[in-house]
Amino acid sequence: MHFARLVFLASNEGKSQLWVRPLDSLAVQPLAGTDGATYPFWSPDSASVGFFADKLKRIDIVGGAPQVLANAAAGRGGAWNRGGTILFAPNPSGPVLKIPATGGEPVAVTRLEAGQGSHRFPQFLPDGRHFVYFVQGGPSQGRYTASLDGTPSKRLANP
Repeated sequence: MHFARLVFLASNEGKSQLWVRPLDSLAVQPLAGTDGATYPFWSPDSASVGFFADKLKRIDIVGGAPQVLANAAAGRGGAWNRGGTILFAPNPSGPVLKIPATGGEPVAVTRLEAGQGSHRFPQFLPDGRHFVYFVQGGPSQGRYTASLDGTPSKRLANP
């Protein structure tokens, strides 16, 4: 049986970590190995959570140690599609990268234009190939859409 869950950050005894709560219960449970986690995001099957803690990591909700997927000193958001691709912003400056959910070599899927400081907070659209993200900095700041196939980004809205 599949139960919907909520994952959130909370502090316990002065340390921040991920916690999980089934929506049909008030009981919460910490996810071991997620100390210092930020910007959690779900796998499409809700069996795992991606997060940042000095690196991009993933952890299964049922337990086990987190798996390191890539360097991400100060991650700024991630998203995971049904095809097993994770989009993530590894730093406060730079493009959005993609990586297989099993790990591997990250590849840029957006390119910073002149005056842009960063691309961050990617979110997949329902087709799992297109995504939206936020461009921070300069006159081109706003929301954009792009595709995993590398087609040019299109501006959707100003901030």
